[in-house]
Amino acid sequence: MIKIAIVDDDKFFVSEYQKELKKLFNKYEVECEIDTYTDAFYFRGIQHDKKYNLIFLDIDMPEITGINLADEIRKINLSVTLVFVSNHDNFVFETFRYAAYRFIRKDKLKDDTEEMAASYCQEQKMKSSQMTFDLECKQKVTENLFQIWYFYASRHDIFYVKENKATSRLNTHTYTIDSLESILNQYGYIRIHRTFLVNCEYIYELRNDSVILKDGQSLTMSRGRIDVVKKAYQKMVRERGKI
Repeated sequence: MIKIAIVDDDKFFVSEYQKELKKLFNKYEVECEIDTYTDAFYFRGIQHDKKYNLIFLDIDMPEITGINLADEIRKINLSVTLVFVSNHDNFVFETFRYAAYRFIRKDKLKDDTEEMAASYCQEQKMKSSQMTFDLECKQKVTENLFQIWYFYASRHDIFYVKENKATSRLNTHTYTIDSLESILNQYGYIRIHRTFLVNCEYIYELRNDSVILKDGQSLTMSRGRIDVVKKAYQKMVRERGKI
């Protein structure tokens, strides 16, 4: 279930847009629940407890702008997907710093929204992909591939790391970073070093010699792979429609 919020001071727009989004998500067979807010201050006060997956923000609101609201949201939540909606194209550059998924133009509302919904729903289906791993001591576990942040090798051992650095060790004789890369590349994983295979979804920033994850972890990036990683990451981001 995808939890969606629409924040816009135009009551008629909010009502009609809610119907349009519901229709599109039904079309792409993704279950959703949509809440609407015409009071941005009220939304600011309650959004911490609602745990939305996707938030549509009108930029030009009288009480507080969508840009300012996004700034407050991002201070406490880096994972929620933000979509800006506006009549003013000149605001698009201001939204980049908040890692917006889309900038929807109200004068092209139908086309922009349908393209966004198609891309987002496809991505949600990909996020449900699972894989069964052989762990040490002959145990097996099925993991959601989206929830794994990265794999790393240490000597002859292979580990994978999830949220809060929860770590599991794979069966030593079953996997290598090379074999995992060949399988997981299609799911958005990037090889940044001979010992690291990283889920693109959790990359916050690429630096000259490291990759910064959304929780602040810094992983070493091979100097010889910097250009390859940057190109692969940019290609993946474009394909997912995030820029």
